[in-house]
Formats: sequence, structure tokens, C-alpha cells
Amino acid sequence: MLEKPNDVVKAAPVIENGRERPIAPGTVWHTLVSAVGFDWIRLARDVQNPKPRAASPAEVSQSMSKPVRVNPWHAMIGLFASSLAACQAREVQLLACSSSSECDDGESCNAAGECVPEPLVVDDFEDFDNLPQSAAFAEWLHYSYNPDRQNVAHRVERPGHNSNGSLLLEWVVLDAPDGGVNGTGAGLVSRSANDYVDLSRFSRLLFSHTYADLYFRDEIAGDCISTPSFRVSFGCREYGAVFEATVYMSQFGWDTANLPWTLFKEPSLPATGVAIEDCLAYSDGLNFATNTPLEDGQCGSGTLMLDSIAFR
Repeated sequence: MLEKPNDVVKAAPVIENGRERPIAPGTVWHTLVSAVGFDWIRLARDVQNPKPRAASPAEVSQSMSKPVRVNPWHAMIGLFASSLAACQAREVQLLACSSSSECDDGESCNAAGECVPEPLVVDDFEDFDNLPQSAAFAEWLHYSYNPDRQNVAHRVERPGHNSNGSLLLEWVVLDAPDGGVNGTGAGLVSRSANDYVDLSRFSRLLFSHTYADLYFRDEIAGDCISTPSFRVSFGCREYGAVFEATVYMSQFGWDTANLPWTLFKEPSLPATGVAIEDCLAYSDGLNFATNTPLEDGQCGSGTLMLDSIAFR
């Protein structure tokens, strides 16, 4: 049985990779053990398997003539201790790491004791050049579509979102007056530097953005209209699929978009049916494109600034 509460304040150690690792401070179990003053795993062991002592001949004779009796308090304490011991064992099992050195390459240990992927920073634009910070992505390019070669430009601009630099895209696009709506727009893209980049270990995309109207009057179309939203997308040539999510423009200062993969859907009809996890493993780049609802012959314009683009 327990001698002194102070003798067993430490939680039961865990042997991992040939070395002892105590329960991490700050966990629920560590707090409980520290508050109560002893370790329930040791109590459960001692209650259920008490240390034997030599019995006298009289005790042996007496025990053989009496029925076995169980002390109800003894049994209750044993049951309670066993339950708490199971909780401690479960918490120890959930504690995957105590430092990043115990995690795989490309992972770090967070405050909850979990090995998680290290963020992949695509670009923070602090170097003021056109190349992303990550070597997995190629240079930034701007474009227009339906038709192409319209009035579109991009550059690294000061300031950023709580930083020195950001990437600015500005556009003036015209839906050709041909009797139909063509879905005209502009965008930015950074393609994968190699055949593909594996993003499957991440769960979301984060970036900062802000929007401002760009006042422009076309001689024929008149005043250009503003753009309410833009699309963020990535594709995978391996499967012929594209997944995209819509983000509304922030016209009153910087905002941060936090986009889990559950927000990304296939825009094509019919959809390919490819799982997003499979497409992420063979991603061919990252794309930002404007959603300007232009009517036939109408003009659209605006400026979009992006900063701190990263996968987590």
C-alpha cells in the first residue's frame, strides 16, 4: 500500500524508444495527479495486487474455516483507481510527442503534444521579388480570360498585412459586345515548379487579402463595375480535376481567409468524382481569379492585394 502521498507525486513514467518520458506538464492528468498528490495507476496496482506477507499458522487455520469476505470500501477504491488509471493510460497514449525531435521530417510538436505538419509558406512577399518563398512553386503570373490579353498587371507593393510587402493584382476587363455573356475575368497563378507538389499532408489554405475599386471609364462600355468576390483554386493534371472555393472581397481593410479543404468543390459539371485528397497529392499550382459578373459589353475593374499565403 501507499506509504506517504509525497512519495508518489510523479505520474507513472512512459517508456518510449528505450527512454523514460514523464507525462507532459499541463495535461489534464498531470494537473489531477499534482492536485491529489499521488498516482492512481500505482494505487490501482497496490489495491488489486497487495504485497504478500507471511501468515502465521493460526491465521492460516482461521482463514480456512471462514468464508471469503470482500471489504466493500476496498473494492470501491480499487474500482475507482482502475478507472482513473485507464484515463491516465489513455492520455499518455494520446500524447504523441514532447518535442519536435520526436516527430517525422516536415512535422513539429504543438502545445497539445501532437505531431502536425509544419506550415508551407508559399510567399510572404518580404523579399519584393516575383518568386514565391517556397521552391515548390514557380514565379507569379497574371492573366485574363474570355478573352485573354486584356488590361491586367501585377507587382509587389508596399505595405502588406502587418508586413512590408504584398502582391497586388489590378485589372480592367471588358466582356466583348457580341450578344452573349462570356465570363470575362483576370487572375494570378503560381504553378508547381516541378510536375506537381504534394499538399495532401495539409488541411487548409490561409492568406490575407484586401480589395479596392479601380475607377476606370471605358469609351464604349462606360464606368467599370466593381468585383464582389474571387475564386481560389488548385488543379491536378494527373486526374484532370480542379477544386475551388469562393472568397468575398474585403473592402474595409485586410482580412484573413482560413479555407479548410471542405470548402473546395469541383466547379465542372459533371464532376470527375476524384477525391480532393488524391488531387492534393498531385497539385499543379495555386490560382486566384476574379468573379466579376459582367453583362454583354460591360466593363469590370479592381485591385486585389494578397499576403502571407501558406498551407497548414
